[in-house]
Amino acid sequence: MTPNPGILRKFELLVLRPLFIAFLGSGIVLALWSHWWLAAGCVLAVAYLGTIGSKLHPLQSAFADLGGAQCGYCTPGILMTAKALLDREPNPSRERIKEAISGNLCRCTGYQQIYESIEEAARTMQESKR
Repeated sequence: MTPNPGILRKFELLVLRPLFIAFLGSGIVLALWSHWWLAAGCVLAVAYLGTIGSKLHPLQSAFADLGGAQCGYCTPGILMTAKALLDREPNPSRERIKEAISGNLCRCTGYQQIYESIEEAARTMQESKR
C-alpha cells in the first residue's frame, strides 16, 4: 500500500515543517521525522514484518519453531538484520549469516538456533517462490 504523495506533502507542509521549526535543536525533531518516515512507508518495523493477512513472516515462524528467540530482547534487531540480508541474498551461507548479524548481541541462545532459524527461513522463502 503506497501512501498518497499529495496527502503526505500537505501533512509535511502544514504539520511537520512548523513543528520542525518550533523544536529546532531539540530531540523531539528526531521523533517527529521518524513518525513521518513511518507514515510514508519508508521504514519497516518488526511489528509489521508479517502482518499481511495476519500470517507470520518466514523469519518469525522459523525463530518461533527453532528456538531462535528466547528472552526476546535481541530478537527485533536480529529479525530486521536477517530480513535485510535475505532481501539482498536469498540463499546466504552460514558464514555470511554470521557476518550479517555480528552487530547484534544475544546472551541467551549461543547463536546456533539463530543461524539455524535464518537458514530455515531462507529455505522456506526459496520454496515459496517456486
